[in-house]
Amino acid sequence: MNLRVISGGQEGVDASALRVAKRLGLETGGTMPLGWLTEAGPRPEYADLYGMVECQEPGYPARTKANAKSGHVTLWLGPTGSTGYRCTRDACKRLGKPFIEITDLSPESAFAAATIVAGRLLFQHDPVIVNAAGSRASKAPGISEQAEAFLIKFLPALASSRLLG
Repeated sequence: MNLRVISGGQEGVDASALRVAKRLGLETGGTMPLGWLTEAGPRPEYADLYGMVECQEPGYPARTKANAKSGHVTLWLGPTGSTGYRCTRDACKRLGKPFIEITDLSPESAFAAATIVAGRLLFQHDPVIVNAAGSRASKAPGISEQAEAFLIKFLPALASSRLLG
């Protein structure tokens, strides 16, 4: 099964997901806030690097909603309880899209997590569009490295799942 990984491009889980997907040869994309905003400054180069587009509405919630709408499933990686977490969860709920929290980012948990996610995707899409979301780097020190170590095992396990096609 083919996967496409999208995110909002923020420093932390979002950018980590894009880097890992690119490294694995997966298609990438997603919607970034107006002005290509990240906490490290504007990143218009993400358009060419990852196939990102700029949201035409201001603010992070508009970008979050666009990515939740585009994804077949949204994965929240890491700590929960932040404003971004609530915004993402609520957008998925309003849109009727699957929202799955993965708080254990140990590489050892990747296969089990992939099985759970695949079990929620009882429909066939090619590619399956995974919206990766999670904490920004400044709010969760080390989250980028944790997310990368997890995703490098999780994404291939999800792609090879028989439940997806």
